[in-house]
Amino acid sequence: MKGMSKTVLSLLVFFLFFSHVQISLAKSVDSSELVWESITFGQSTDLDFAANTLPEKVGVNYADPENPGTIDGDIFMESRGGKLAPGHDGLTFYYTTLDPNTDNFVLEADLTFHQLGPETGASPSGQEGAGIMVRDVNGSPRQDPMIPGFEEVTAASNLAAVGLMRGGISALARKGVVEPWGNPGSTWINNVIPGVPQLPMDTPVRLKLERTDTEFVMSATFMHIDGSPIFERKIAGADLVQEMDPDAMQVGFYAARNAEMTVSNASISLSEASTVPSPEEPVQEPDPSVPYRFSSRNGIRFI
Repeated sequence: MKGMSKTVLSLLVFFLFFSHVQISLAKSVDSSELVWESITFGQSTDLDFAANTLPEKVGVNYADPENPGTIDGDIFMESRGGKLAPGHDGLTFYYTTLDPNTDNFVLEADLTFHQLGPETGASPSGQEGAGIMVRDVNGSPRQDPMIPGFEEVTAASNLAAVGLMRGGISALARKGVVEPWGNPGSTWINNVIPGVPQLPMDTPVRLKLERTDTEFVMSATFMHIDGSPIFERKIAGADLVQEMDPDAMQVGFYAARNAEMTVSNASISLSEASTVPSPEEPVQEPDPSVPYRFSSRNGIRFI
């Protein structure tokens, strides 16, 4: 009996000790310890990408933080390549990495958009944008220096974002991505937040992206309007950024295609996550009945 009691006591001590270790390992990181870095990746971010770009701006895609490695001070961002497309992205991203198993977050800042759309006077393509984003994964950094003849490949990820698009301040999301180069059946949300007023260039707006246990909350505070009205959109599925990499999510500020902005007064706060799994939704398969024909010059062309 005494031997059994000692065994039970030993097991109890062992359990309590290692339970404490596991809890410690799962503890959320302090936001002051976060390290921020920049990356440019994805289609049309090539160093020689010149579509609707001034000659002196060919290949320009960068983030210039006042205090590198942090979000203290101003962060200037400019992108003359890339795109925000329904199935994939090309962009410049100033970001940090969080653990979606332990971390919920609120990332907010005053964003001043200096320009959106081609500087050449050409019409916008609708693929321009800049703002705040959380991604499942990033693409590989663009080639720099670039290998002759190389073209940057697609970079796909599930994401949630709030930012300026051609129609105004918008809520963005992509779901159903399972391959880093993209796949049929993913869904793209790109909707102007209901009720938002038009935002003049060079006018600060405070944008906020929040992850809770069940959803993402995108909001915009228009500080130049009396009363500083706030407009908000929610998108369900806090686990959408855990599909491709269940243990990491990339959170930060982005610029794509033809966009220029300054990030000021940025802050991030973290809280403990207890993410509610989303109901499983089957990925849509492509329609096998889509007609196509062969072309000796262009391979397969869909019609």
